[in-house]
Amino acid sequence: MLMTRENRLFDSAKSVWAAVIAASLLGVAGVIGLVADLAQLESWLTSGIGPIVRVASFLILLTAVVIILSKKSRRDRYTLISGIIAILSVATFVLSYTLWPKVATEAERSAGALSAVPTSEQQVAEPLVVAVDPQTHSCDSDWVTPKRPDEISRLNEDLQALESWEDYEPISDGAPADSSKILMTAQGVGPSSVVITGLEIVVLDRKAPLNGTVIARPCGGPLAYRWVDVDLDVDHPRVVGRELSGDTIEEARENGWRIEPVAFPYEVAAQTSETFAVEASTDTCDCTWEAKFHWSSNGRTGVLTVDNHGTPFRTTSGEGMVRCVLLGATPSCR
Repeated sequence: MLMTRENRLFDSAKSVWAAVIAASLLGVAGVIGLVADLAQLESWLTSGIGPIVRVASFLILLTAVVIILSKKSRRDRYTLISGIIAILSVATFVLSYTLWPKVATEAERSAGALSAVPTSEQQVAEPLVVAVDPQTHSCDSDWVTPKRPDEISRLNEDLQALESWEDYEPISDGAPADSSKILMTAQGVGPSSVVITGLEIVVLDRKAPLNGTVIARPCGGPLAYRWVDVDLDVDHPRVVGRELSGDTIEEARENGWRIEPVAFPYEVAAQTSETFAVEASTDTCDCTWEAKFHWSSNGRTGVLTVDNHGTPFRTTSGEGMVRCVLLGATPSCR
């Protein structure tokens, strides 16, 4: 009778042990998923399957310990271990529905609070981009070079054929004379529109004007963009809209450009853009400067700094310098 009772007890223990192993096998997936998803632990805690995953995870760990420590020849050890695991399983279920829901609530609140604050990447990312196109074309854009007039006359290159002053190595160390003409095209990035609330010009440095010779090649007329004028000689340069007139109005209408002077704010998006033609002038200095676009988008505000592809814009006065005008094959200097 006693042996029969022990056999039944052992059979029951084996059944419990088999159930534990089955649950442990199910817990393998839970452990792997839990470890792989630690960064989103709150989603496990708040989901309906969370308690089951936790229990299965505990069971797989306990089973590993049991396999290492137990001796299969000891029937009473199977019974004892099975009972301990059963008690721990019940305790884990109780904790799952009492303690962990509170932790889950706190995690959910923390996650909600964090979601309202942009991440560092979101804070750094600008919703606005600006393409820069300096108008240093040799046609109708004056250029100061450190070279003397006689050196310019001896240049082998046909200066009449040059497309851009800065692309010709012998005079590339110069700078735009008297004024710099820059086309700045602003466009939104991402799904939200961006409101450009203002354009600011900041002078970074003022030096004595570059000493040299002014090269000029008169041709054509002004581009029919909506220009804004900036005086680099004042302490706080203002952006002043310039009105179009005469032929420039007709050209602007033919190209579908706005005719009215620049007046902020402007709204841009990924599919729409605005081009600002900035002419920054100086009579007194060799100035380096940059532009700052003030923007607002989706509850955020910021300032986008724009320069000449990694270096500041540069404009130098050509006041009082010898001017070499290209009207034919040989420059006329005076």
